[in-house]
Amino acid sequence: MAVLLETSKGDMVIDLHVDECPRTCKNFLKLCKIKYYNDVLFHTVTKDFVVQTGDPTGTGKGGDSVYGKLYGEQARFFEDEIRATLKHKEKGTVSMASGGGENRNASQFLITARADCDALDGKHTVFGVVAEGLDVLDAINEAYCDEKGRPWQNIRIKHTVVLDDRFEDPPGLAALVPDASPTFTRDPNDTRLEDDWTPDDVNNANVDPVLIERQTREKEARNRAVVLEMIGDLPEADAKPPEESLFVCKLNPVTTDEDLEIIFSRFGRVVSCDVVRDHKTGDSLCFAFVTFETREAAETAYLKMDNVLIDDRRVRVDFSQSMHGLWRNFKRFGAKGGTAEDRNAADNARRGPAFGGRPGRDRGVDKTFRAGDGRSTLEIKGSAMGHIGGGGRAPASRPPEDRSASRDRDRDRDRDRDRDRDRDRDRKTRRDRSRSRDRGRDRDRDGERKKEKKRARDRSRDRELDRDRKKEKKHRRDRSRSRSRDESRRDRTRRDRSLSRDRDGGRRRDVPDPETGRDRVLGGDATRDENGVIRPSAGGLEVRKPGGQDSSRAAPSRDAPHRRDEYDY
Repeated sequence: MAVLLETSKGDMVIDLHVDECPRTCKNFLKLCKIKYYNDVLFHTVTKDFVVQTGDPTGTGKGGDSVYGKLYGEQARFFEDEIRATLKHKEKGTVSMASGGGENRNASQFLITARADCDALDGKHTVFGVVAEGLDVLDAINEAYCDEKGRPWQNIRIKHTVVLDDRFEDPPGLAALVPDASPTFTRDPNDTRLEDDWTPDDVNNANVDPVLIERQTREKEARNRAVVLEMIGDLPEADAKPPEESLFVCKLNPVTTDEDLEIIFSRFGRVVSCDVVRDHKTGDSLCFAFVTFETREAAETAYLKMDNVLIDDRRVRVDFSQSMHGLWRNFKRFGAKGGTAEDRNAADNARRGPAFGGRPGRDRGVDKTFRAGDGRSTLEIKGSAMGHIGGGGRAPASRPPEDRSASRDRDRDRDRDRDRDRDRDRDRKTRRDRSRSRDRGRDRDRDGERKKEKKRARDRSRDRELDRDRKKEKKHRRDRSRSRSRDESRRDRTRRDRSLSRDRDGGRRRDVPDPETGRDRVLGGDATRDENGVIRPSAGGLEVRKPGGQDSSRAAPSRDAPHRRDEYDY
């Protein structure tokens, strides 16, 4: 089971221990259901320890349980449900604030602002924990308080929502449940500000909300304009596009300035009408700017000409948001704008010495002055777009010029063109030199990389050669060891054979024949008689005396005592 507490600092969700503390949880759930905690203050905040609330009087001495609400003053308090398994270990532990002793629980409860609050164990009934909204608890814990622990700004429980309740309502509770949340009534004797108070609450107490919304939007727009001015997107925060200028798009490429001026002139006097063209090819970009003398004429044209068919194209008309004219004025004269004298001086300076200025060129730009936000502002309209569109109308009137001034102007134009050409050539030469230096550095860098790669390959090749050399040396060493083992094996075989022959020679050897003088074979199956003649015998051992005489000796009997003699068997 859980309850949602909506406070002036945010929302908190409290999970309840209904199995361990059923009576306390039932009291808390039913008080939330009858909206008993709505607009109740957090009357005591002990920093980094506990925050306490639940008293409608805000003094810490009041509050009734749901049983007192149902059955009267004698049932105001109920018994503790202290469990050994439930302690104030976690941050956000919720327990009852007993009213001055044991078994005096009513409506007040406290929430721990830190972990391990062992001093509260065994004294207060723990019945829940904050499952969500610990950041809200931290915000309440950080509130500025007076010497008694009460926040200087009132922090309240705005609303309570029972998320889950499995307890049945006691008899008579339905009469206490309100149809809607009670309306907050501020205590007139309370001089402290509410936590969500703003200065506009006093200034706009009796103002229409629609007007407040409009003022808020105007402030936001003003703030955005200031930011755009700071980053350079607007010449100034108060700059506005001309209200009598219209933007026309989706035009047919064959539509000309004169065609649009004839069409739009029936709504009022057209000051300028320019189709924007590509500055290289002169082709139409299919949109134009139409400027009227008055704002009313522009509004009428906007209402009548939007979505109208012109040269087999359905055009769209809207109020122009272009700031080109203001930007030109800002760059030329600064944020304060230009005056009529500034315009005349600029015109004379651009037209040449014949009009009191230095030699220059006249681009034929029509300039119109109108009063802006309380000051004279220079706006470039109409033909001011000519340098973008590749065209534009010629000035309405121009003073006559003599031929010498025209020749001087042409000479100046040729000189400027040559100077621009030389400047472009020098710039290109410097750029080529810079690129050549960059290519040289890149080439050197590539050469260093190639050398490094070659050195790496050489090191790798040397490592492989060393590895092969070590492997060959090990192989030779293994072969030498194998040969040594083979030689020792052969030597052992030869020794074994020699020993075998020696053993065979002990049993069978050549002796001289007294008759013929040749050697005869004396084996284990032959013996000598008393005359020295060798004869075969059925058994026995051939013995040799130390003196070299051979004789045959019978094996000793078992009864004879064993003794060791000097004979070598």
